[in-house]
Amino acid sequence: MSVINPNNKKMVLSCDGGGIRGIIIARCLEKLERLEGKPCNEIFSLMAGTSTGAIIAGALAKGIKASDLVDIYLKRGKEIFKKTFSPWTRWLKWTYNKSGSKKIFRELFEDCVLQDLPVDILISAKDTVRGETIFFEKHKTFGNMLLREAVESSMSAPTYFRPNGRYIDGGIGSFNNPCYQAAVEAVHYLRYPKEKISILSFGCGRDITNLKEGEAEKKKKWGWIGYVIGEGMDDANEQQVGLVKREYASKGAVDFKRYQLSFSQEVFAQIGVPIDEIGKMSDFGMDAVKCIETLDLIARQFAKYVNFTEKEGLELGEKPKLVENDYKQYLKGK
Repeated sequence: MSVINPNNKKMVLSCDGGGIRGIIIARCLEKLERLEGKPCNEIFSLMAGTSTGAIIAGALAKGIKASDLVDIYLKRGKEIFKKTFSPWTRWLKWTYNKSGSKKIFRELFEDCVLQDLPVDILISAKDTVRGETIFFEKHKTFGNMLLREAVESSMSAPTYFRPNGRYIDGGIGSFNNPCYQAAVEAVHYLRYPKEKISILSFGCGRDITNLKEGEAEKKKKWGWIGYVIGEGMDDANEQQVGLVKREYASKGAVDFKRYQLSFSQEVFAQIGVPIDEIGKMSDFGMDAVKCIETLDLIARQFAKYVNFTEKEGLELGEKPKLVENDYKQYLKGK
């Protein structure tokens, strides 16, 4: 009997974007495949992904094992994040050359088109010509699209990589976490019965960018860029989770499980990652290939704590709730 699906529901996989930190998702799914004794494309009926999540969803949909994806993050991350030769290109356009990622995608996906996949697929990208988020799927408009082109489009993050023609990273906007659109696809387009749907949504780690009291007022203009981008992405990720819980998982209509952790010393201590091996939290950006061994340690430890039979998944280190003392501190500062 299936560990996660004893009632034979339609299983939906959703994978967030997050660059090299996608190894966290890969390690969790490696554990799932080991427990189930079969590959993910025999576990899930629909796979959705954005950016690095698109790489994961696309590869697993084609039948590549999660353990092989782990090896790619560990051993070939430097190929994907290979800096462009010209410093002017790095400064004015994009930082990384796509030659390595294109080679890997050709090896993984060959000439597979979306309609040839044995499971349903949903890959998000931003269409700069239409000015909207596009969802590549296999049944209608994009059935003949090469899987490697869909994945490349979804991971083409501005300033990091050259756009793929008119398409850029699907995380630009509200769908870095595609779990809500995956629920919409499953219920309204694929017509899965609500009571027969189980969604597993995986994050790549949540950045904690809490400022100290009074620090916001001292920040300079350029100092806000990283904060605004990071908070915007985190808020969008959490918004998608909230929408699924409110619209589809309320009253037990759809099973929904979210797996995510905050990048904080408290969480790392909780899952058994030695604090003295962590360094600065700011080191763990989406392109932090130099930290891949530490990221893998975090991923392996987090995966140990994931119990796929738990009702709501596993979220560690959520942001603190508003309390009365917060407002009193604000008034004191004024």
